[in-house]
Amino acid sequence: MRNVIKYFTMIKKSTFLGALSLMVIFFSVSLFAQSHFPGNYAVYFTDKNSSTFSLNKPLEFLSQKSLDRRTKQNISIDNSDLPVSPVYLTQLLAYGNVKYTSRWQNSALIVLNDSQSYVAIQKLVVVDHLEYLGSVAKKKKKKTPKQKNKGETYYEPTFDSLPSYGATRNQLDLLGLTPMHHAGYVGSGITIAILDAGFYKADKAEVFKLVRDRGGIITTKDFVVPHNNVYKENSHGTYVMSTIAGDLPNKYFGAAPGVDFILLRTEDVQSEFPVEEYYWLVGAEFADSAGVDIITSSLSYTQFDDTTLNHNWDMMDGESTIVSKAATKAFDKGILMVTSAGNDGAHTWRKIGFPGDAKNVLTIGAVDSLGNYASLSSVGYSADGRIKPDLMAVGKATALVSGNDFIFYGNGTSFSTPTIAGAIATVIQANPEASAIKIREAILRSAHQYLQPDSILGYGIPDFFVANLILKDVPIDTAKKELNFQILPNPFDNGFYLVTAPIDTQIIDVSIYDISGKNIWQAKLSISPGTSAFYINGLYNKANGLYFIKLKVGDKAYTRKIIKQR
Repeated sequence: MRNVIKYFTMIKKSTFLGALSLMVIFFSVSLFAQSHFPGNYAVYFTDKNSSTFSLNKPLEFLSQKSLDRRTKQNISIDNSDLPVSPVYLTQLLAYGNVKYTSRWQNSALIVLNDSQSYVAIQKLVVVDHLEYLGSVAKKKKKKTPKQKNKGETYYEPTFDSLPSYGATRNQLDLLGLTPMHHAGYVGSGITIAILDAGFYKADKAEVFKLVRDRGGIITTKDFVVPHNNVYKENSHGTYVMSTIAGDLPNKYFGAAPGVDFILLRTEDVQSEFPVEEYYWLVGAEFADSAGVDIITSSLSYTQFDDTTLNHNWDMMDGESTIVSKAATKAFDKGILMVTSAGNDGAHTWRKIGFPGDAKNVLTIGAVDSLGNYASLSSVGYSADGRIKPDLMAVGKATALVSGNDFIFYGNGTSFSTPTIAGAIATVIQANPEASAIKIREAILRSAHQYLQPDSILGYGIPDFFVANLILKDVPIDTAKKELNFQILPNPFDNGFYLVTAPIDTQIIDVSIYDISGKNIWQAKLSISPGTSAFYINGLYNKANGLYFIKLKVGDKAYTRKIIKQR
């Protein structure tokens, strides 16, 4: 009898503990419900079975232009290109509003209003897991833009515009873009997708008139508020767009005025939650399916309104966040992906933001027009030790244009980033058969500290004229100890490049003479092994005509004719 009583007592105790466990679960769900509903959730599926789509019929989910980009670069259509299974989506519709789906991450973005729906979806066999991405705002109020604009400042011009290019000459010259333009490479035929917070008045601004007149704005789409007019939202994207394709004769000239655009709003400036990373993801997928060549994004994510969702430095491995995985996948699909490093260089975070940590993505920091590091620019490395940021461009006193056609200057990696994106477009135009991998490699090789990268400037400031020469494999004989060089272009207008490819480090004395033999310009250059190019504009204010350039290395001298012709 005693043993029976003992056994009965054990049953009661076990039952009590089980009940207690259930109470804890229900209590946890109750707390979860109070703080997370209504909320945005990413639902990740186990597979893409039962799909009505097939890899044999890719035109059902990708454009011909997107397929052509893959074909050119020998990129196969794979399972990540297939849309989410419609059968799986049908099962979700009973529990909430499905806003978007992701091919690349095999997931859906859904709004859930209660914990019962959350638990029910968890139990679905086709669901792997759910991820909370932030609350659903009941009423939105206008407030100061957040993370992506952090550290950015704007101000009116305080110096005279330079001739021809106007206010942008310094920021373009630093990247070797003027000779690309003079050779006819302005990004024509290249499509860039801009992922941003809005493009206020870009549909009416005079600075984009030539783009609009040729039908260069292919489409627009708002992923934050579907069917919304992106031209009535934030101005940030307008400023970004101006650095690429702005064109006001003798006042302003963008990095690639000939490009076409897909303008996508993925950023909600009224709040900061990871759901914006999901908008970014589906925006990038949209750009991929439309066949873009380049995606540029001046958005950075680290901290959120709900601090429990904040990212940390250990996550900076290119694989931990929605947005970084999306950026990596975009490159895998043959898209040149360009993103801003962030403006936390002088703040507590200091590191690059996400997706700046993404693999193979070109993460852009900021320098001034003289090439000096701008203290606002976020630094690297990535958590797994990769070089970040990758490249630098003018992000301090960057010339911008507003939707009201007002030229002003701004500070931030938001503006160095699209300048690089536009510059890349000129290189793609000049080398239409080159893959994204080869273009990325050539641009990195052209950077001024490619052989000694660091966590501040990365590989440094690229020279796109040099990158173009690298891609074209300019024939410079490196097998001899003799100095081998080319003058490009020749004839020239404002300046020319001295291109060399020595096998060892050399010091060159460079002199320019007029036809009377008078020395009118000279400099001493240090060149390192590999392809190098130096832009020389010593004849900028001289008359058209015949000149001679003399290069002296040790006791050997070399002379070439050069012609200035404007």
